[in-house]
Amino acid sequence: MGLGVSDVMGLGVSDVIGLGVSDVIGLGFYEHPAMSEDLISSHSRGSLGLASFSLGYFIHDFYDMALYHRKRSSYELMGHHACVIVCFGLAVITQRYVGYAIVALLVEVNSIFLHYRQLLIVEGMSRGCSQYRLTALLNVATFLVFRIAVLGWMTRWLVLHSDMVPWAVYTLGSFSMAVIVLMNIILFFRILIVDFFRQHKTKALQDQVREEGKREQKGSSVTTSTTAIYAPQAEMHLD
Repeated sequence: MGLGVSDVMGLGVSDVIGLGVSDVIGLGFYEHPAMSEDLISSHSRGSLGLASFSLGYFIHDFYDMALYHRKRSSYELMGHHACVIVCFGLAVITQRYVGYAIVALLVEVNSIFLHYRQLLIVEGMSRGCSQYRLTALLNVATFLVFRIAVLGWMTRWLVLHSDMVPWAVYTLGSFSMAVIVLMNIILFFRILIVDFFRQHKTKALQDQVREEGKREQKGSSVTTSTTAIYAPQAEMHLD
């Protein structure tokens, strides 16, 4: 199923939000350095506003998918959004763990390239062209840094600070992190297969077909030449 106009607009909005969020995160930690040392109780008004805005975005996106985009990929994203909504909702309502939620938003940096890649696919751009290949490489690089590494750091932080987090919050955070990490690992391997492994396999098959075509053409040329040489002799014997 192709993407409609609303899907394309949604990808564009997500890119803008991802770019804006990455700038605000850097500015938030710069203006409020204490938040980098205490992700539980320390936060600024701006960081709380960013967490609230992000919570509203995920709720709206969940609602939009539930009503208008009911397909397998949407259900997977809805599961992801449900975990984010519960965790961000807890941070916004209690005004605790806001710094931890802000760190989680670093994954939106990769969303810029992830969604731009999707827009190129919607436009019908060949996966072999230089623009797509560059976008695919940047997508993988930022995926490793801003998704895999960040989520790994967040998991480590949660384990190391388990004695500072209530049991119910720790259980909720552990479950949500497990779901989100698993989904991101699956997404990463899907991207690798489509953009790199399958591309190399396709290229190898094309090279093989091309070589076989050359051999057949060469064999046909040899047969034609042999026929041309012996044909006059055959005519002489017939006479």
